[in-house]
Amino acid sequence: QEPVIDVPAVPSLSSRLDPSFTSILWYYLEEGNIQKGPMSFTAFESAWKEGKFSPSTYIWNEKLPDWKPFQELFPEMGK
Repeated sequence: QEPVIDVPAVPSLSSRLDPSFTSILWYYLEEGNIQKGPMSFTAFESAWKEGKFSPSTYIWNEKLPDWKPFQELFPEMGK
């Protein structure tokens, strides 16, 4: 019998957003203010799940007036 590995579920970011936010392009700033993007919401969410940026990383999309820390848009994910 295969061993069962209990992997904690990573909550979906899209469940926390207005659905229109999932159809636009996203960006985030790496250390040194290196801009990553444009990327689809799916790629953005994958980058988050892979640990490519932290809750304090600045993110942006065309619906935001300015760059914002990830945890400001997704407060429950910054824990």
